[in-house]
Order: sequence, then C-alpha cells, then structure tokens
Amino acid sequence: MEGALKLSSVAGAIRMALRIAAVYAVFVLALFAVRGAEPFRRIPGGIVSVLAFYVFCALTAGAIVGALGQWVRRWYAAMIVGAVAALPAGFAVAALAVPPERWARDYVLVALLFACYLGPLCGLGYWFVVRRVSGG
Repeated sequence: MEGALKLSSVAGAIRMALRIAAVYAVFVLALFAVRGAEPFRRIPGGIVSVLAFYVFCALTAGAIVGALGQWVRRWYAAMIVGAVAALPAGFAVAALAVPPERWARDYVLVALLFACYLGPLCGLGYWFVVRRVSGG
C-alpha cells in the first residue's frame, strides 16, 4: 500500500537512533569516569538526566524519521525531515547547554538553532547514505 505508514520502518528508525544514543551514552559515561560529576553539577538531575535525555531524543527522533521517511524521495525533503526530527534533540541539547536560570530567554532559541542547522545536515547525510546503499 503506497503511502501507508509502515511500523517496521518506524521501529527500524528507532533502533538506529537508539544505537546512536548508545554511542553518546558511552561518551557521557567515559566523561563521568574521567572527570567525575563536576561537568554534570549544573544540570538538574545530573548524569541520569543527561542519559535520559539521550534515550528520549532517540525514541522521538527515530519515530519521526520512521514516520516521515517514506516521503523522502528528494534531498530537500530529507533536509526538512531532518529538521523536524532534530527538534526533540534540540530541546534536549538546550536543556543541557543552557543554565536553568536562562531557560526563559535562551531555551527555545538554542533548540531551534540546533534543529535548523544540524537537522538538515543530518537529513541530507542520511539521504545520501540511503541512496548509496539502495543504489539509487
């Protein structure tokens, strides 16, 4: 059925995103092992919240890519899907990068900048990889 949402593609995208989140989690755990809790002190919830954000972002972004990925036939569509999928990650990055006392002013701006800059690049990269693998 053309255009129908395939749950297998959503599940596959979530699995891929969780693998990427696992790589970031290893980096965070290595940072924690080397530098201790100091880098995580200003983040509410500390290292646990950082790891939880990575898992949440992976689940959300993976579901978005899986759901919208079927409409990605052109490079510009892949960039748009990348920007949309990067929004949850942008909000997580903003929560980790912006001190809580400045959330009212900078939180949404940082999230949108992250999504607008890195999302399209990631979407375009994903599109090139998928085209190369599929021979298209």
